[in-house]
Amino acid sequence: ANPTASISGSSTFCVGGNSVLTASGGGTYQWAASNGGVITGSSTGSGITVNTAGTYAVTVTNNGCIGTASIAVTQATSLSPNITGNTQICPGSTTTLNAGSGFSSYLWSASAGNAVTQSVNNIGVGTYSVTVSDASGCTGTASTNVIQLNPTATASNNGPVCTGNNVNLSASVGT
Repeated sequence: ANPTASISGSSTFCVGGNSVLTASGGGTYQWAASNGGVITGSSTGSGITVNTAGTYAVTVTNNGCIGTASIAVTQATSLSPNITGNTQICPGSTTTLNAGSGFSSYLWSASAGNAVTQSVNNIGVGTYSVTVSDASGCTGTASTNVIQLNPTATASNNGPVCTGNNVNLSASVGT
């Protein structure tokens, strides 16, 4: 009877990561790659480590009988959180920063109290970063700076004023 070949391992890997594929069902193994897949190292063991998306197939031979199995492996997209919120605050004020939705976990920097939420509140002046991950364990990081505005006010008029005349005043605020 032909051996029953099977492949175990993750069919998705993160950017910069890999997936370990393991074959079972036979005595000898021969791996092959197609659809962009690449095998580096030995292709004759029961397991291979892949870091390129593609289709990976194994031929299992046992006592002259052959079985085959294949798996499509994909690379997950890069995670790119985008921190939003007011990053310019007045003296004594705070802001809220948000890393965006759609991630399975969040970890903010120590400057944000190592929060594990999508948003952080009562944020003062400083540098803040967040690392997000998805269900596959892939991660992405973003950072932002919150700065303090230091407004200055100036006022001027249109010249000397005589009794009974009007004066025009103008004011401006700088940062």
